Amino acid sequence: MLRGLATAGELTAAESEEILLFQGWEPGLAKKVAARWAGSTEGAGKAETKAELADDYEGGWITETEYREALDLLDYRGHAQDLLVHLGDARRLKRWREKAVDAIAAAYLAFKIDDATALSELAELALTGDAAGRLLALWGKERRYTVRSLTAAQVKKAYTRGLLSRPAALEELAELHYTSADANLLLDE
Repeated sequence: MLRGLATAGELTAAESEEILLFQGWEPGLAKKVAARWAGSTEGAGKAETKAELADDYEGGWITETEYREALDLLDYRGHAQDLLVHLGDARRLKRWREKAVDAIAAAYLAFKIDDATALSELAELALTGDAAGRLLALWGKERRYTVRSLTAAQVKKAYTRGLLSRPAALEELAELHYTSADANLLLDE
């Protein structure tokens, strides 16, 4: 009964230790058992606590030392604890890398950077070769279909920055119902 109350959080570690001492337990053992009972949870509670700790660690809200200490209280030690820490590190890096790739994609799709700059930015994230080529091909397809919705000012900006050739810019302006003379005038301003 005492253990159930302690693991449910009804008794603190100090209260549990005091009761165990009153029952005649050896002081060192009473302290260890009370601490274990107070630090352990049963069933889904332990899993939820572990998940919450992982979220805090992956989000950068707690340090590795704090994460390890909390995992230790949940009986995750040694190799099991190392795996959880490494998994948290990998998830944090993956999340950061995905955000960085998304930022590069947004700049590319908005015609703020060209192919060479996008590849250079991806290389800084250790995305090279086939992986970078596949991303650039995907973004190129998205860009081609997105160009159709550009305004005349956006077409001019893309042309001025060298992201659209003059014939491509003239074609885009023609689709916006610009006459050839008006389109050339706009691009030459």
